[in-house]
Amino acid sequence: MKSILLAFLSLIPFSLLAQQEMYEALWREEAKEGFDHLPKGTLRKEIACFSSFGESEKNNSIKPGKTSVISSEKNQMTFKRENITVTIRRKSFDKSKYKIKKDENGYVAAINGKHLFGVDGGMPSTAIQSVQVIIDKDTLRLPPTAYTNLFEPSFCGVQVVEEGQWGCPQIYISADKKRIYIFSTHSDAAGAYEVTWVIQDKKYLRRVVDGGY
Repeated sequence: MKSILLAFLSLIPFSLLAQQEMYEALWREEAKEGFDHLPKGTLRKEIACFSSFGESEKNNSIKPGKTSVISSEKNQMTFKRENITVTIRRKSFDKSKYKIKKDENGYVAAINGKHLFGVDGGMPSTAIQSVQVIIDKDTLRLPPTAYTNLFEPSFCGVQVVEEGQWGCPQIYISADKKRIYIFSTHSDAAGAYEVTWVIQDKKYLRRVVDGGY
């Protein structure tokens, strides 16, 4: 019995180490999509105009404009600026459709093998279902990879959005009109994050996600 107990106890440090390594791997993967990992260049310079994580590099390469939330329902919000209209839809989180990994304390550590944004150890209640962008007469639906691990999308009421207003989306347009930045902040009051979806020449380019508020 003593030998069995010693063998069991010897596994504990390795289990904790493995847990720590998992968290570190998830955070490293998350950091790759953050503002700090953007290379110097046009995208970094333009996103710094509105991202709170790029505040120290803020410049005037993009002029602020007005984004209007034109409709807001329980699970759908539509907003626009000039010739650009964006609709974000959300859905209830169905845990049976996800692979959920918890740590030794019962906190949610990963969903589908990825770090999750929008909650801080708890189970999400809502998820982004789709993001649709209409530019002039062209319609673009962002791929699921653009929002797959983004949870608790925040919707605000019908209004004209002030630049930097928490919880409401904003659309930014580059001076040459080639790039569109769809920026929003989301949270369930914990695990807050901001996401920027980048559209270039009417095609989805990438996302920039930062958490840690």
